[in-house]
Amino acid sequence: MLGGVAICGECNGRMSSAKKTKPGGKTYNYYTCNSVQTGACRNPARMRKSDPDRMVNDFIESAIGDLPVIEKVTKSISESKVELQLARQRLERLETDFLMGRYDEEGQEESYWRMHKPLTGKVAKLRTEIAQAEHAPEFIDTGHIYRDEWMAKDDEQKRIFLQRHGVEIKVSGTASSGEPRSVNVKIPDLRKIAAVTGLRARDGKDWAEIATMDYKIPARRRRNSGPDEQAGSAERVTSQNI
Repeated sequence: MLGGVAICGECNGRMSSAKKTKPGGKTYNYYTCNSVQTGACRNPARMRKSDPDRMVNDFIESAIGDLPVIEKVTKSISESKVELQLARQRLERLETDFLMGRYDEEGQEESYWRMHKPLTGKVAKLRTEIAQAEHAPEFIDTGHIYRDEWMAKDDEQKRIFLQRHGVEIKVSGTASSGEPRSVNVKIPDLRKIAAVTGLRARDGKDWAEIATMDYKIPARRRRNSGPDEQAGSAERVTSQNI
C-alpha cells in the first residue's frame, strides 16, 4: 500500500516493499529505504508493513475520517493557450492579406468573411474559457468524507489515493537498532485548503490542527527478555500543527 509513497526519515528517499524469510521459513513483509543496498543512507529506515499500514489507516479513518474530501483542481489550460495562439496567428494573417488587397477581386471578399467569422468566434471562445479556468476555485468539495472513500478501496487504490491527495508518510528507525521507531503522517494541503475554503473540522478545530499525526513504536525487547517477533503496540503520540 505504501511502496513508493512512504519516505525514509533519515534521507527522505522513497521506500519500497521487501520480503525477508527467517531460518524457520516464516516470511515477513517490510518497507525499506531504497538506499539500503547502495549505502547512500546512513541509517536506512526499515519497518514491517503491518505497522505503517495500520497507522495510515488510523490517520485516515480516525484523525480526518469525518472531514469532507476536498480535491485540488487541475487547471490544464496550456493546450488551450497554444490553440489560442495559433488561431490568433491565422486571424492576423487573414486580416493582413485583406488589408493588402489580396481579396479585392470579385467574389473573394465573401470568401474572406466566410473564414474571418469562425476564426474570430474561436479566438473569443478560447479567451473566455482560459479566463474562466484561471479564475476557477483551486479546490472543490467532492461530496464525500475521507473515511468512506478510504474504506471502499483496495491497497493499490489506497496508494493512488495517498499520492493524489499529497499524503506524506515518513518512517524512521529499524527494529534491530533497539531504539523506538516512528511514523509521521500528514496532509500538507489541509492548511491551504482551510485558508482558501474557510471550512472547519468538527468542534471548531482548524484543519491544520489535525493535519499531521506522529506514531511511536516502542523498541523491541531482545530475545533474552521475551518474544522478539511481535511488532509492539504503536502509540499515537501527537496531533499537531504542520
